[in-house]
Amino acid sequence: MEKNEKESMEMEVKTPTAANDDEPEINYKGLKTIPLIIVFNMSRISATTLLNVFNGTTNIATLVGAYLSDTYFGRYKTLGFASIASLFGLLVVSLTAVFKNLHPPHCNPSDGPCIGPDAGQMAFLLFGFGLMIIGAGGIRPCNLAFGADQFNPNTDSGKRGIDSFFNWYYFTVTFAEIVSVTLVVYVQSNVSWSIGLAIPTIFMFLSCLMYFVGSKMYVKVKPEGSPLASLVQTDHLQIHGTSAPCNKSKKQNASSESSQSHSQPFSTTSSPTAIRSLPSPPIRPPPRHHRFQIPAASYVIFAMLSLTLWVPIYDRLVVPFTRRIKKNGGGITVLQRIGIGLFITIVESLIGAFVEEQRRTWALRNGTTVSPMSAMWLVPQLALGGLAEAFNAIGQIEFYYKQFPENMRSIAGVFLLWERVFELRL
Repeated sequence: MEKNEKESMEMEVKTPTAANDDEPEINYKGLKTIPLIIVFNMSRISATTLLNVFNGTTNIATLVGAYLSDTYFGRYKTLGFASIASLFGLLVVSLTAVFKNLHPPHCNPSDGPCIGPDAGQMAFLLFGFGLMIIGAGGIRPCNLAFGADQFNPNTDSGKRGIDSFFNWYYFTVTFAEIVSVTLVVYVQSNVSWSIGLAIPTIFMFLSCLMYFVGSKMYVKVKPEGSPLASLVQTDHLQIHGTSAPCNKSKKQNASSESSQSHSQPFSTTSSPTAIRSLPSPPIRPPPRHHRFQIPAASYVIFAMLSLTLWVPIYDRLVVPFTRRIKKNGGGITVLQRIGIGLFITIVESLIGAFVEEQRRTWALRNGTTVSPMSAMWLVPQLALGGLAEAFNAIGQIEFYYKQFPENMRSIAGVFLLWERVFELRL
């Protein structure tokens, strides 16, 4: 794996000619921190720290965005504002790679220390990250709930439409991730970082355009006031020794909650994403005489492929079959779906433990830390991980949405996201 990392992190510097720019053209293959390392000449520690702060702040922003959506603005306005913020954030980050004045000059580390970004360049980059944080804080908690709002839950076709929507929503998100880790990574590594960063910006522009063009057709649920606001207000009044007033929104929320069926107890379960979040073990990559090589960071695509292949089969074949054989026509329940996902996760973990034991044994037998095993041994457990996620994660999304009241649907969309954050930290 050390050899593979060195090869994947290798820089190819071409000698500038009269036809080229004054700066050398650099192709760099590696991890998510590589754009910061290449374009802004950051160290790996600094780039990793910046991305960790960005990811952590984004996760916290989802709670703020969900609260503002449920309490004040509604999901339609929140999504519209957040989409524009994301578009401009992506545009700013793309511009840092296009214009030379917005990033330090490229350099070859072998020639000596590189010049880092100045205060203005760093401020422009952080401005783009800030816009992307605002956008993610509004889009992540609201897009799922807004899509489900378009179905009428009081009709049989609407109920089935909601159930199918959760499957195809996760299918679409996973397919977008596949494009991101294959096409976009290839363009960034082999063509140009500017073009690679421009691709998601263009797609974000198209999504914003389509979103606002269809605004007249949407079902727009008005905000009713989040119960979290009443909870904070009650605690504040109790601390100061006064009684909490009884407001109309509280009565409306109580009546809306009583009209809904909450037969299943509220609980949280773990989603099977641990294998996808862990780094690849140090095993030997495919032989170099193959024309096509899979980068170490791209092996997660096997989990995504198994998920995208299973979701259409489940939605179009398994669900109709289970509805026919069951008397109530309900098919597989949400809790049964989560349970199946957890069972597959156990099998996945056992296979992963066996592969890791074999990797370690082969490495010790050769007297090195690098195992001669092929990295394709990771494919079975990754495929099972994607299958488990198709059951567990989608089941949890549906569970949270249906169990939360109408004025907390955006908060419900944050639960699975934060659960994954805690998994990564543990």
